[in-house]
Amino acid sequence: MYQLSFVFQGKVDFDNECSEIVRNIQRVRVLYPLSEIILSTWSLGSERENRLLEKLKYLDVNVIFSVDPGPLVYRERSYQWVSNINRMINSTKRGVEAATREYVVKLRTDSYFINRNINKIFLHKSIINNRFDREKNFLCSLRELLIATFLPGTVAHTAHLTITQVIS
Repeated sequence: MYQLSFVFQGKVDFDNECSEIVRNIQRVRVLYPLSEIILSTWSLGSERENRLLEKLKYLDVNVIFSVDPGPLVYRERSYQWVSNINRMINSTKRGVEAATREYVVKLRTDSYFINRNINKIFLHKSIINNRFDREKNFLCSLRELLIATFLPGTVAHTAHLTITQVIS
């Protein structure tokens, strides 16, 4: 489907060579050769950013480097936990805003697709949309966003995807 934008969001430096994100983007590029691919992550420093851009230059990827907003650290009595929600919101928003296609598929950087079954979702999206009530006050755009949700390091299967409206 040529009207798809794939937004890979998240960290890219799983190793010094960023090889996992490059492989994941390659996998999507093979399955969807005419799609737009956007990588939205945070700044890595010029040397590492240049290395990543060099590895991605033949894959036709729009790379967005944002300032890392950092994690939120919560404390309650003797407990402490960290949330990356600011990072997710910031880099997802920037990636979706950069997308130019009718449909946007948002993936974590440690994820990829193994088949073209996502096309079936769009062929039947009116049936899927009619199965769920939508809060009309929050629908601000005609573009659709698919959000893949699954465990880190797993592949995306269409059963784990939900269609929602892009909120501006």
